[in-house]
Amino acid sequence: RRAAEAATAARDTVLATVSHDLRNPLNTILMSAGMLLEFGKDRLDEMGRERVAVIRRLAHEMNRLIQDLLDVATADAGHLVMDAQTHDAGDICRDGLEMLEPIAAENGLRIVTRLPDDLPAIDVDRSRVLQVISNLVGNAIKFTPAGGTITIEAWVESAEIVYRVSDTGPGIPEEHLPRIFDRFWKNGSREMRGAGLGLAIAREI
Repeated sequence: RRAAEAATAARDTVLATVSHDLRNPLNTILMSAGMLLEFGKDRLDEMGRERVAVIRRLAHEMNRLIQDLLDVATADAGHLVMDAQTHDAGDICRDGLEMLEPIAAENGLRIVTRLPDDLPAIDVDRSRVLQVISNLVGNAIKFTPAGGTITIEAWVESAEIVYRVSDTGPGIPEEHLPRIFDRFWKNGSREMRGAGLGLAIAREI
């Protein structure tokens, strides 16, 4: 048992160190790409803008992968902390969409929202709920063919808020359903981007 605990502690230390050292240059890449798209777009031709957009998207994916690995380690240690505060249920969805709509547009997809105006305030960890929404919408973006639609809804049910993400993609084959929350499982495809941790982390949250 002591050996296992020591190995886990060593793994967590390596993850924390590597993630810190990787995030510094990644944040610089993201900031530089964002500035190029915002302030230098008039000096870039269409191909240049597309290339910068690809750099920004891939940097976001790398950043998300780092966070996923850290969250898995934190969940294993039983330290996945929730900081619940009062937030508007609809605003949480709208804030998440501001980050996701550009990515969906780059993939030729449209995002539709169905959020009632009378959604109540809820006590949640806003960043964690946004993380779940981002993981679900991210999967929808990966699996929905260009020209499709992703729909995000929210409603009150039995004194709780229900969020739902649906899409016009092919859906999940029935035989794969028992494994969709398994870590590192990617729908049987080695070509699929990501580490296969998104849904596992969403369930932990």
